[in-house]
Amino acid sequence: SFSQSSFNWDNEDREYFLYVPEFLAKDAPLVFVLHGYTDSGQGWVDIFQNFANDYGFVVCAPTGLVDNYGNTHWNANLSNSMTTVDDLGFLSNLAIYLQDEFDLDPNKTFACGHSNGGFMSWSLACNAPEIFKAVASVTGTMSSNDWDECNPSVAVPVMQISGTND
Repeated sequence: SFSQSSFNWDNEDREYFLYVPEFLAKDAPLVFVLHGYTDSGQGWVDIFQNFANDYGFVVCAPTGLVDNYGNTHWNANLSNSMTTVDDLGFLSNLAIYLQDEFDLDPNKTFACGHSNGGFMSWSLACNAPEIFKAVASVTGTMSSNDWDECNPSVAVPVMQISGTND
């Protein structure tokens, strides 16, 4: 089963769903699963739970906050007219907290996401390569700001899936 928890970031309790396999090796990986625009993290843990059991990793599926239009989202270096939420800080600090809490390998922290969650995965690759060592995006791309500014300090492996033939 998974747990629902909160992590205080920027004076706000941020929701996340976590699944830790019963038999988890020391220095196991941590995989963040980032939902699409208007969604939440709740259903995503179920999708990854069997994979986590089979391959020995922890799954974290946080929920984004509401943007200026009233929709849950990830601020993937988007326009300030849409959002000013610090999701880069939230996700990075949550990753460090979970690495410490469950004795996870900081060199095996990854992010994947769908749609807006894919945008956020790209943003993590651009702006937090010291924490997120590889990312995958399904139907999400870089925000225009990340496209113009992305210059990570180290190369980050990326998998991009845009259609059923990928």
